[in-house]
Amino acid sequence: MSDTLDRDDLRDPVDDDYGLGYDPIVREAHRRFKRCEEWEAIARARWLNDYRFSNGDSENNYQWDADLYSGRINADQPALTINKVRQHNLMITNDAKQHKSSIKFRPVGDGADVKAAEVYECVVRHIENISNASMQRGQAIAFQVQAGLGYTRVTTDYEHDKTFDQEIYIRGVQDPRCVFLDSDCQELDGSDARYGFVFSDRPRDEVLKEHPQLRNKLVPTNAVDGHAAFNWVREKTVRECEYYVVEEIEDELIGNRDGTVILRSQINAKLLRAWEAEAEAANEELRRRPVIRKKLKWYKIIGNTVVDEKDPPGRSIPIVPWLGEVTIIDNQLDRKGHTRALKDAQRIYNYNRSAEVEFGALQTKTPWLTDVKSIEGNETYWQTANTVNHSVLPYRSTDDDGNKLEPPQRVEPPKTSEAFTNGAQAADHDMMVASGQYEAELGAPSNEQSGRAINERQRQGDRATYHFIDMQAIAIRREGAILLELIPEIYDTRRVKRVIGEDGSESTVTVEPRCDAACKVTQDEVLWNPRVGQYAVVSDVGPDYATQRQEAFDAVVQVITKAPELLGKIGDLLFKVADFPLADQIAERLKPGLAPEAQAAITELQKQLGNANRLLGEAMQSLTEERLKTKAKDQETVIDAYDADTKRLSALKDVLPLDPEALRALIQETVRQALQDNLGPAVMSARPGLETLATGAPLPGATGAVPVTGTPGGPSGPLVPNVGQQAANPGGA
Repeated sequence: MSDTLDRDDLRDPVDDDYGLGYDPIVREAHRRFKRCEEWEAIARARWLNDYRFSNGDSENNYQWDADLYSGRINADQPALTINKVRQHNLMITNDAKQHKSSIKFRPVGDGADVKAAEVYECVVRHIENISNASMQRGQAIAFQVQAGLGYTRVTTDYEHDKTFDQEIYIRGVQDPRCVFLDSDCQELDGSDARYGFVFSDRPRDEVLKEHPQLRNKLVPTNAVDGHAAFNWVREKTVRECEYYVVEEIEDELIGNRDGTVILRSQINAKLLRAWEAEAEAANEELRRRPVIRKKLKWYKIIGNTVVDEKDPPGRSIPIVPWLGEVTIIDNQLDRKGHTRALKDAQRIYNYNRSAEVEFGALQTKTPWLTDVKSIEGNETYWQTANTVNHSVLPYRSTDDDGNKLEPPQRVEPPKTSEAFTNGAQAADHDMMVASGQYEAELGAPSNEQSGRAINERQRQGDRATYHFIDMQAIAIRREGAILLELIPEIYDTRRVKRVIGEDGSESTVTVEPRCDAACKVTQDEVLWNPRVGQYAVVSDVGPDYATQRQEAFDAVVQVITKAPELLGKIGDLLFKVADFPLADQIAERLKPGLAPEAQAAITELQKQLGNANRLLGEAMQSLTEERLKTKAKDQETVIDAYDADTKRLSALKDVLPLDPEALRALIQETVRQALQDNLGPAVMSARPGLETLATGAPLPGATGAVPVTGTPGGPSGPLVPNVGQQAANPGGA
């Protein structure tokens, strides 16, 4: 193909290759990227304006219009930034960090159980811990509240440099503008996205240092007809992009007569033929229906070249959006954070406070008005009147000609402008109305006096901003769904996995993909097979465990304050939820029922009893082993004797001229004697079924007599009864 760019090749960007021989994957990525850019252009511009405004201060002046700010500065007028939006935003952000949403799993079928679901939750807490997920999510929440959009990602990597075991990590996104999700996805959490991008524009020399093979390919080109394909390679920067694609593969779901279902791509030919034969024998047909199987692909694109590709685990794009308010009006996308509704009121507040300062600065600072002649000769007093507390301020009452002089007059102090003061107060009130957050939520004293009234006012503020908390729960639930996809594929070999309980305690579980149950608890370990069972993900919004402990502590303190007599009954519970040194020991000493000395004695006795039980267990185990050895030797001796007797009986049967009835009687007597010799008369009398077996009579519930064959033996005469062609154990009951 010619390297010359022909504009005719650009007429159909869907089918052409731009005349440059681009890889089809690159062409598809460029086209989809351009579509996302166009769809989100206005929303992203507004995102940047909101983000800047929420972080405005006296240095960056983001809360002032550029022309208005320049005009005031050129006219020597103050342009102050008193950022009240920040505090309104922090109330939501910090509340979300304190009342974290947690990922919960619920068993829904195919062998899933509650214990395995708890193990899933413990594993997820471990993933959150090693990922520092609270920091990653906190950053996304800040972007969400300030500007309406943040992101987190779920990635996989090796645990360390000396292992083949992989681990799952939750990562943050430093700049949400460097992420695109499918512009046609409908779900707020992005779960139905078909593709996604994570990109950055890197310095050209750094890219070439890492990928010298691209030196001849990273040729800067200008955009032609606005096509994005030619904007990824520029003179000084090169776009590096991770491109995720969900491939949809046609497949078939097959179900047999007992309800088992499997994809055609996963069933082997032998099993399929067996199912078909079984259905044909029953004059039925296998249940079949077409399905779409999803598979995730990952490409790394630099400029116009694919430099790497992988088949990562999972079936969906592992990028999670954290949204504020989303609107599509007149086919125009917009995303809003908490800042958008406060911007105008904040501008009014800044302007009025600036004008108020200007008004005061323009008023005179001279405290006295007087004729120069009246202070003549006393200038030293009057020049220092504003710095020294003179006992008197002398002045001349007449001039040199004897004419009366007016005494100096005190000037009224500077006044504030009611218009600007009232304007600032009105703007402050407008911000509270627009945000739904009033003085009680922002920490200022309010008219509410009782705790109930204060809590009710706080709940009103929470309700006004709850949609942010709700969207955070949706995002965390989406993270859980992605983790549920990845965990069975990443933890696919036997290994010991560290997990974290809800209270922060650490323990281990053994990942065992060959275990037939989802979770099996043994004496030594907990076996967990993440491939067994189906689970649903829910997001539990509420305070974290530390906050719950503090709330429990406060509640018990209030109860004991009102009823001190309960300290002896529930005092130990108070200190169990306290978070200071020695709290656990205090709780033990406050346990109701016994004095501390008695409790200490009981504890010591429990330790001694535990040691005694351990020694007794060891002794019993040794005794059992010796008994088993003795029993094994006795059984070997008995078996050898019976084997010899059986051989003698077989020989006697052929030489003795006994009639069948006489032979039967002899064998029955021999069997009875053998059972009695081995089991003893007491056991024989306690088990009537054994006597019945010895006499050859039908057993209870049997359809006929038990045939007993054999011939008499030597002096000891034991026989092995042959029941159903199987030799019975003479020592058994």
